[in-house]
Amino acid sequence: MTQAELPKIFHLQFTPEHWSQLVRLRALLGKPLPTTRESYQALDACIGHLRKHQVFARIADRIIPSLPKDREELDRYGASRNLHSEEFGALTEATCGLYRGLLYIRMIEPPPDLNFNSGHCASWNWFEQDSEKFCPLAKQCGAYSRKWPGGHEAALAAV
Repeated sequence: MTQAELPKIFHLQFTPEHWSQLVRLRALLGKPLPTTRESYQALDACIGHLRKHQVFARIADRIIPSLPKDREELDRYGASRNLHSEEFGALTEATCGLYRGLLYIRMIEPPPDLNFNSGHCASWNWFEQDSEKFCPLAKQCGAYSRKWPGGHEAALAAV
C-alpha cells in the first residue's frame, strides 16, 4: 500500500525515501557518531528549523499569486494598502530584512523612543557599490544618515 492509498488521517512516518538528510541522520544515528542526548536534541532543533522554513515556503507559494492585486489596487486607486506584499514581506523577514536576495541589517542601541530612523545603517558599503541593489528606503532612513563605520563586516564582527 502506498502512502497515497492510505486514509487521509493516517500519517505514515517510516518513509525513508522521502526523508531529508537530517531526518535520515536522526533516525539512523549510531556509532561511530555520538549518540548522546545532546546529539539528538541538536538534530531535533535543526529538523525543527528546516520544517519551519518549509512551512514559510508553502505559505509564500500561496501568497505569491496574489501579489499583483496590490499593483492593480495602486493602478486603479492611485494608492495601495499592500496587504499581500505586506504578508509576503513578513514571511521573508521572519530572523532578517531581505531585498533582491540580500540581507539588509542595522545596528541599534535601543533608545527609549525607538523608531524607524533609529540605529546605524550597516549595509551601506555594499549597496552603494551596486546601484541596482541600493536600498529603496535609504533616502528617507535616519539610520542611513548614520552609517556604521566599516559597514556590514564591522557590524557582524561587533555582534
